Amino acid sequence: MGLLTVPVNEEIMGQATWQAVLQHALQRHEVMDEINAVTSLHRAAKLYREDDAGRTPLDMVHRHAGFLCLLELTEHFAAKCRAQQIANALWAFAVLLFRQERILCLLCKYAAARLAMFLPQNVSNSVWALGTVGYPHDELLDLVPAHVAANIRDYSPQDLSNTCWAFARLQKPCDALFRAILAESLVQLWRFQPQNMSNLIWACATVLYKDEAAMRSIASFAATRAAEFGTQELSNFTWGLATLAILCEDWMEESGGEMTKRSRDCVPQDLSNTLWAYGTLKHKRNEHMRAINWEVMRQIEWFSPQGLSNVIWGLSAIEYRDIKALTCISEEIIRRPMDHLTPPDISTLLYSFAVLAWSHEDALLKLRRAVRLKISQFASRDVANVSWAMVTLSHRDDNIFRMLMEKAELMIPEFTITGLCNIAWAFVRFGLNVPPGVARGIAHETLTRGDEVFEEPGDAVLLSDAVCSEWGCHVPHEIFDQCDAIGRQPYHEVLEFFQDFDNIPSINCSQVESERYQHRVTGFKTIQLGRRLTCEMLRKFNMLEENLEMCRPLRQLREDWLLKGIQAAYEADPTDATMKHKTTCAWTLSSGPGEQTDARVVASGTAMDEPIRFVACVVEHPRSNDAEFQVLNKAADRLLRSPAGAGSEATLRFDVSEIPCLSCMGALRQFQKSFPRVRMRASFSIRKVMEVCKDCSHDIDRQLVIPPRQPTDLPKPTLEEVLENRGRGRPAAAPQAPAATAPQRRHLRRPLGTTAARAKESAPELEKAKPKPYPPSVRVLQPDPDTITQEAPLSRPVSVYDQLKQRDWAQVQVTKDAQKQNKLKASATTKAAHFFGERALMSNEPRAATITVVSNEAKVLVLDRVAFNLLLGPLEDIIKAQEEGQKRSSALGKGGPGTEKRRKQDRIQRKDLVRLGLLGCGGFASVELWEHRDTKETYAMKCVSKGYIVKMGMQQSILNEKNILMMTNSFFVIKLFECFNGSQTLYFLLEAALGGELYATYNRKGLHGSEKHAKFYIAGTVCALAHLHDRRIIYRDLKPENLLLNESGQLKLTDMGLAKFVVGKTFTTCGTPDYFAPELISSSGHTIAVDWWTLGILLFEFMAGHPPFESPTPVETYSKVMKGIGKVKMPPKCQGAIGDLIKGLLKKEPSERLPMRPGAIQNVKDHKWYVGFNWEGMESQKLDPPYKPIVKSSLHPH
Repeated sequence: MGLLTVPVNEEIMGQATWQAVLQHALQRHEVMDEINAVTSLHRAAKLYREDDAGRTPLDMVHRHAGFLCLLELTEHFAAKCRAQQIANALWAFAVLLFRQERILCLLCKYAAARLAMFLPQNVSNSVWALGTVGYPHDELLDLVPAHVAANIRDYSPQDLSNTCWAFARLQKPCDALFRAILAESLVQLWRFQPQNMSNLIWACATVLYKDEAAMRSIASFAATRAAEFGTQELSNFTWGLATLAILCEDWMEESGGEMTKRSRDCVPQDLSNTLWAYGTLKHKRNEHMRAINWEVMRQIEWFSPQGLSNVIWGLSAIEYRDIKALTCISEEIIRRPMDHLTPPDISTLLYSFAVLAWSHEDALLKLRRAVRLKISQFASRDVANVSWAMVTLSHRDDNIFRMLMEKAELMIPEFTITGLCNIAWAFVRFGLNVPPGVARGIAHETLTRGDEVFEEPGDAVLLSDAVCSEWGCHVPHEIFDQCDAIGRQPYHEVLEFFQDFDNIPSINCSQVESERYQHRVTGFKTIQLGRRLTCEMLRKFNMLEENLEMCRPLRQLREDWLLKGIQAAYEADPTDATMKHKTTCAWTLSSGPGEQTDARVVASGTAMDEPIRFVACVVEHPRSNDAEFQVLNKAADRLLRSPAGAGSEATLRFDVSEIPCLSCMGALRQFQKSFPRVRMRASFSIRKVMEVCKDCSHDIDRQLVIPPRQPTDLPKPTLEEVLENRGRGRPAAAPQAPAATAPQRRHLRRPLGTTAARAKESAPELEKAKPKPYPPSVRVLQPDPDTITQEAPLSRPVSVYDQLKQRDWAQVQVTKDAQKQNKLKASATTKAAHFFGERALMSNEPRAATITVVSNEAKVLVLDRVAFNLLLGPLEDIIKAQEEGQKRSSALGKGGPGTEKRRKQDRIQRKDLVRLGLLGCGGFASVELWEHRDTKETYAMKCVSKGYIVKMGMQQSILNEKNILMMTNSFFVIKLFECFNGSQTLYFLLEAALGGELYATYNRKGLHGSEKHAKFYIAGTVCALAHLHDRRIIYRDLKPENLLLNESGQLKLTDMGLAKFVVGKTFTTCGTPDYFAPELISSSGHTIAVDWWTLGILLFEFMAGHPPFESPTPVETYSKVMKGIGKVKMPPKCQGAIGDLIKGLLKKEPSERLPMRPGAIQNVKDHKWYVGFNWEGMESQKLDPPYKPIVKSSLHPH
């Protein structure tokens, strides 16, 4: 340690705020060594986390000159840093969420070289930091397992869990590492805190590392301390066990009890993860389910689409049919826009509805629309689940089913064997003719994947039966024979067993004999043999009814009974589809040739209506109420009560709506053995959806009634109870090295939707209804003579191009006041073109000339004023910009020859620029100050990493930002002069605004509450927004951070990352939560009115120092926004005329906001708060600003 190190360190530790630490670093950087630099970083990060608590935006920390200075020092001294210093530096970067790959890579490289000198805590803190910032440095991470193995006894529980957590976050599975950590965890288990255990199990589940014995031990120990777990830790632990399919009854009981007691403390992610885990582990405790479902209903509006699908999947997996919860989820599905649903969400919701026999018509209609919309994105699993669900619910939509078949045909090899079975079963049961490609594809997969097929004999039978019984006409004979052989292998085993009566128990068999028989039947591992082979087996046993005329009356009786039952059930409860799942059986028992008993119908799942002796249910007692069992038992009971008893002669006929299963086949053989003189005649038919249900595809466009948000019988959750949704399964931060979670607004005002997660724009279901931009129209005009324009008012200017059919040029004659003026000639050879009618772009004056085609043919491209303004901006602005000599790369320069040459001469070349210094930087972009060699004009160069753009999927976003800037030309909007393309970086040459952010100016100068400043800056913002709105651009990200000042104090609007060119409405949810308008929160579509809402928020913040709806969490903010400005207590500075303006801008109804009423922005200019304000001076920038920043140099505004 150098001589200066100790006093400098004492100075650093004496600083009370992170700002003071960074300012000290800036002043003393010349005498600092590596110890001082890292100590300053660590101290600043610790103070920011503990004292600032996220009130200051992280990007402000990252841009602080002191922080940048410390980065340079850390990078300079990295080679000299010791283990503790490297770990502390990485920890500080993680707390501050700073991810600059160059310096991280450098520190990790030295850490890898010196890892042998690292203490366990240094190692765990280092990898924790990499996990937090998402930087997987392979060289360092590959060395960590060896260090852990060599020093495992020295790792604390915190170190062990942090290391596992980091490897899981970085998706770096390492069996050796997890094996060693789990083994040591068992030794130190008594020292583990709940958070350590939760993080450890979560990490193992995330990388799918399973050591069942160790995890059961941890779970059993955790069960004894379940009361100490937080709700997030409980759900993460349970989620981890479920992901690894480990059922620990002690943990499930204790954690379930705690979740029941503390369900009000759960956030939606905790609830959905818990229910998903309960479903996966088949854990069904009614008291647990009731409490969790109740809380789900209370917080339903805060669930993500995946959360909703996880909830209902969990309910379906344990067959927990909670009517209120299902209704609540269904209504929420109706309320949500369809573009929020992903294909897995759609298929899971439909699958779960089918399992639970839940048929909510409006919810199913919404999901069917979503299927049509997203089917192109469906994976094989989604196709299989949706097909199975629609057939199970008997929900007929022929158009969707055809789309599912076409999609399945394209991806047959991608299906699992279970998926193939599901689509085969569904396509057969639906009744539509399958495409030959589907039949041949399923047959081919059945043969080529024979080993997989025979793992489950039931799958082999189902696929074989679908190909051979239903689609035999579509497959070649040799494939048919091979598929038939696959199905016959289990068939012969079953036939051999049932043929021998010695294998069939008698009526009064012993319990041992019955259990032995059941064991043999369940050992076949197949439920039924399929239609064709079942008929063959019944025929061999002389049970099959071959005469269809004898079957028809029973079949009709059964179908009529079922349809009446379905109708009655629908009238009682329209959502209950239980009757659609029933297997029905119609039967008669006649004692002699002339005697005929009345036919009766029974259904599976209904209790028997008379006390009888169960004589034909030795296969499986829980199935004694299946339709076939009921018939056989009732018939047997009646025969045994007759005088002849078991020797009675009779005929038993029955027709079933399903293929008899092996259990029923055994019962039939048992009945046959017990009553040898009874003649049995069995028939069955598959109830196909096509035959019994109406096609509902015609109602796809039916108007849905949106149900009210909150069910009337549930108490509305309070703001304190509704918490922000968290990432799925994400563990809480470790105490020793806490995750630097994003601080709450106001000071980390990160706009929503600024990365790859930027929402796909408008709601797809409304795409057709959206007004389209005004495209240039095209006319082909014939000559001799054909007048294009006459001396009369017309709305469009036109240009002339050659049609190129018989000649390569076209010509028109200009006539004015009956006098020929000149001819305009367009040539494809010389690429010359002309325009006329430009006066129509500036005014509605009548035409002064008539244009007549004089060539054989001319192609005229028509561009009206609205389209011109949308694409290029008003012509007056462009002419004005040219007159002022502004060098902008405008697309207007195609109006005549020579323009391209002039435009190239005006362009700024990158080689003519000189770099002056750094203005600011972030994780993937930096802004530098550059100067032109000749003109000495300064510019801001924004440098964006191409790699980051591609990684985050932001290509379209960057292109959109560039296009928006190219469309603008205003004093009040930052100008884009040029774009340059580097090998690794994109460069945007922008207007420099060296006065800094208005946000920082207000905080530094204490300007909040000053009407003079607020009037000036709000007026500048009004001018900027009006300019954008004239071009159909919605800005959507207004806040003080996005308002800059130039050297003279004039306002500049910057950052077009969320701006969008829109005609009509758009549906993207993006922006800053405190500035969200009600229509953004409700996802009902928004227009330019959202910008006027944000202007009202901005004005309130200028006067009060905080936004009107500010809350600890975004969810609470949204709730306040929906209640409206009327519920906000207005501070004294926001009362009077200014309060009236704020309330006029913050109207809940967009059309009622002040600039949206007749009069537009003039309503703001004429408002009583702006009486006497010089708007003309403001618009011409001749009005003196109330504050002029002092720029001492090009780099440091003051």
